[in-house]
Formats: sequence, structure tokens, C-alpha cells
Amino acid sequence: MKMHRKTLSALYIVLLLTLATLGVHNQQQFRLQHSLIQEKDSQHQRLAELRGMAASITSPLAVSQWAASSGMIPATEAGDFEQVTPLTSPEPIPLESGLEVRTVWR
Repeated sequence: MKMHRKTLSALYIVLLLTLATLGVHNQQQFRLQHSLIQEKDSQHQRLAELRGMAASITSPLAVSQWAASSGMIPATEAGDFEQVTPLTSPEPIPLESGLEVRTVWR
């Protein structure tokens, strides 16, 4: 019976040490997860700031202000302006060959 108690006591100590080791590992993983969540939050905040900066450059209002400061004016305010019509496409040059194809649609 004494051997049986010693074996159970040793098993208890081994299991207790294993549980303590797992607890330490769990706490390390928890700290890592917490720091990663904080990093994710800071990256989301940075992304929001960068999107705001990009909008200040590429928004329609910013582009309109840039065009006005560069001397551009809207076409409706230009006064005398002329619409340029596109040229008509050139007539195709028929190729001379001895083959003629006719299609009849019914």
C-alpha cells in the first residue's frame, strides 16, 4: 500500500507541475493575443487617418480646387469655345480578288 501511495503522490506532483506549466503557457498566449489585438486597433486607427489624408487629395472637391488653382475653368464658363467633332472613319479600300460572297437572309 505504501508503494501505491508513493506512485500516486509522484503522479500527483507530475500532474500538478504539468498544470502549472500549462498555466504559464496559457498566460503567455493571453498576453500575446492582447498585444496583437492592441496592434490591430492601432492599425485600424492609422488606416482611418490615411483614408482621411487620401480623401483630402483625391476627393471631387479637392480635384476641383486644384483645377481652379491651376487656371482651369469649367466649360460652361469658358464663353467662346468650340466643340471638336471626331473625324469620320476612312472608307475601306476594297481588295481585288476573284472571290465574291453573297449572303441571303430569310
